[in-house]
Amino acid sequence: MNRRILFPLPILGMCLGVSSCAAKPAPSLRIVNPGPMFVLVEQSSWLRCYTENLEGKIQFEVENPEYVEVTPRGCCVGLKRGSTKVTAFVGEVSDSIEVHVLDPKVEPQSFGFYPKNGIYEGHVGDRLEFKPYVYDVPYFYLREYIVPILLTDPSIAHFEGNILVAEKPGEVWYCSQLLNWVSQPLCFTILNDQS
Repeated sequence: MNRRILFPLPILGMCLGVSSCAAKPAPSLRIVNPGPMFVLVEQSSWLRCYTENLEGKIQFEVENPEYVEVTPRGCCVGLKRGSTKVTAFVGEVSDSIEVHVLDPKVEPQSFGFYPKNGIYEGHVGDRLEFKPYVYDVPYFYLREYIVPILLTDPSIAHFEGNILVAEKPGEVWYCSQLLNWVSQPLCFTILNDQS
């Protein structure tokens, strides 16, 4: 009987040995900064990387080095206005992030949230679509980051994303925000119901 009880033990030991020798997780490298990343000319921002099961120093490669310089420790320095891609890698394992360099001396002054039909008046009950615009060509890619900021009583009208919901007659003053820039205030008039 003892032989029968002991017989499975070597098999159990072999199974435990096999399971402990299971394959290690694959090596990985991930840039944890939310993308895209924004850097000002002559300013810097750090790239933050997370690695797992990798040995060796992280290296960086810039697709268009005229826009961004990356130090060996991962500090991105803005050189001139434009966009590029930065790749962090250790051996064959890599991750990339899009980097936009902004020049604070060249502010995109002509931007904002404008009525889709170009008419600055509506009626009570209307749901009016507004669209973001950037007229400065190098900044076209920033349109998706423009948000409206309501400056007047939200009971007259309010924004739901890019839709202006007209509640009652009055003037709606709002401006647009793009990163750290704010546009000039604009006025939209809400008229009585058309009926």
